[in-house]
Amino acid sequence: MRSGDGVFSVIVPPGALTEDTEIAVRAWPEAEWSPELTATARGSEVYDVQPDGLVFLVPAIAEYRFSATPSWAI
Repeated sequence: MRSGDGVFSVIVPPGALTEDTEIAVRAWPEAEWSPELTATARGSEVYDVQPDGLVFLVPAIAEYRFSATPSWAI
């Protein structure tokens, strides 16, 4: 599953879910952020993975593809 902008994806390995589940990934608009999240310094977009509360039986992989090294990572 990959975000519409192609930057963030979730890789779900075989056996991670007990049933077929539709997973959606989207960039989370800043207008929908909580006050706590808005108050933090961010180094990238924020992404939302649905359905909320999804539990994996084995670890899934979240992958973020930077187009360049962000200044905070140097």
